[in-house]
Amino acid sequence: MSFLSFNSHNPLDDIPRVLDLMRTMSFHLDELKVLPNANQSFCVEMTCAASGQINAHTLKHRIGKLQGIEKFHFV
Repeated sequence: MSFLSFNSHNPLDDIPRVLDLMRTMSFHLDELKVLPNANQSFCVEMTCAASGQINAHTLKHRIGKLQGIEKFHFV
């Protein structure tokens, strides 16, 4: 099980891109939360698990390269 979080000014665009990446890499989404931040952005939190052969490190690297993703954390 992996936990990731990031800040986004446009979560309606950024969340689908992250979910699509997770889907193509065979990760299963367990939980998704979107919380407002004080600086007119949103904190997106997700819990996921690998259901294929690609490891979490690869997912972390690819999500970290997406535009619009700020303060990205992956555990």
